[in-house]
Amino acid sequence: MRAHITTMSTRIFSSSTRWKKILPLKINIFIWRTLNGRLPTRLNLDSRGIDLHSIRCPLCDDAVESEEHLFVYYKIAKETWKSIGNWWKIINVDITNLQEAITFAEKAPVSATNKQFFDTVVQSTIWHIWRFRNDMVFNTKQPNKHLILDNIKLSSRPKEKETVEYKDRRFTVRPKKERRITKASKEIVVREQGTIVPFQCPGLTETNYTTWSIMIETVLRAYGHWDAITEEEVDERKNYTTKGIIFQTLPENVLLQVAKYKSAKDVWESIKVWYIGAERVQKERLQTLRNELEMLKINDNESINDFTGKISGIVAKFKSRGSSLEEEVIVRKFLNSVTKKYLPIVAPIEQYSDLETMSFEEAVGRVKAYEERLQSLEAKDEDQGQLMMASEQKHGENSGRGRGRGRNSERGGRGRGNGRGRGDKSGIRCYDCGDFRHFSYECTKWNDKDKEANLIQEEEPALL
Repeated sequence: MRAHITTMSTRIFSSSTRWKKILPLKINIFIWRTLNGRLPTRLNLDSRGIDLHSIRCPLCDDAVESEEHLFVYYKIAKETWKSIGNWWKIINVDITNLQEAITFAEKAPVSATNKQFFDTVVQSTIWHIWRFRNDMVFNTKQPNKHLILDNIKLSSRPKEKETVEYKDRRFTVRPKKERRITKASKEIVVREQGTIVPFQCPGLTETNYTTWSIMIETVLRAYGHWDAITEEEVDERKNYTTKGIIFQTLPENVLLQVAKYKSAKDVWESIKVWYIGAERVQKERLQTLRNELEMLKINDNESINDFTGKISGIVAKFKSRGSSLEEEVIVRKFLNSVTKKYLPIVAPIEQYSDLETMSFEEAVGRVKAYEERLQSLEAKDEDQGQLMMASEQKHGENSGRGRGRGRNSERGGRGRGNGRGRGDKSGIRCYDCGDFRHFSYECTKWNDKDKEANLIQEEEPALL
């Protein structure tokens, strides 16, 4: 079948079709389509009469999108071919047209043993450049160009049973966790004793200095480099490693400001002053935080989790400014700020527990458990209330039913007649006025007579 496809197809180049067992079938078919000009580039689609709004490259908009532009002249393609050359230690990779790209393995200075593997790398490179193009055009999430080389290594990596080159360093690929790169964060990888531990550190912004400083401190302690921030004299290599970790998370304007400092400690202090202020300003901000903590109260509709988050945020701000709050102060503030409905649990905690040794998490846990108990009881009461309401409505509906003389549960009213159905009073006759369609307790005429009688009784003593 492969021979038939090779002989019957009209190829652009005179070279034979390259079918590689190591590569997936889809890559082999893709290379065959590339050799025969069958890729759906904008130029090819336009030549087939498909109406497009533009035939220019959707990635760079510098030229018409053809196979040669996409795989040779496009900026990302040039960088990828250069990375392949560095990987295989090939100096001056100069590809000027598509034929040179596809037949790159034939002329590359690679040993005969490795030439077949390098050919799979070349074909896999063309495939992944095309995949990058499709992701850029059709996917909402933009791909990362730095992962193209790793994907090429994964797809062109030979199986262990086919070659002894499997364990060669050329085919080593970074683990998946290490290869993840996001726009919102910078990735720092710690290598120690053969292990790889990735750390995600947020980029420093105008509003996240507190969380940024906590994360950077954690990473530096994991490295064993925190002493470069706390001590005056440290090893030069450790100092520059610490600076490198900090620099890659800084915005450009802050980086240019702190790049003049030689020690990592001075860089750290400069950033701290940049975002927190000088010592006098820092004291004023600490006083503002104390006032904010003192005025903090829980709202009636606010949950314990939300209120606890506010207190924790203020405590974190204290820590970022070089100060701290005692655990007892935080616990007492929390217990004094809750509403009256939590008094049955707050009072026993204050009377029978030692607040000096109680942690903030323990106090929150006890009150949180009481809050969940209240919520469960309120849910039960609500269900019972709905059942009682439904029962009363059903009883009221049944009270108007019957035949003959009827009595009502509210006033003991009486009536004569036949009930003709649910709620039908056409056959009911009042014993007081003799009219139909109502009971005696509903009679308005009788109420008027009562009023007249009361009025006469009130006037008689005046006449006497």
